[in-house]
Amino acid sequence: MRDNLTTHKEFIAAVQEQLMGFINEEILDPKGEFYYDGNTIHKSLASEITTTTSKS
Repeated sequence: MRDNLTTHKEFIAAVQEQLMGFINEEILDPKGEFYYDGNTIHKSLASEITTTTSKS
């Protein structure tokens, strides 16, 4: 991709476009793989570490 772009400005614009597409499709879209609706998904990491270290 980079070889096809003639200037640094065009390269930056292409990266921005790809990043915006990823954010729109994967993060903002409820069907996207990385969408987060605000609900708790897992226990907090701190409670998992405490539980794991107390058992050993």
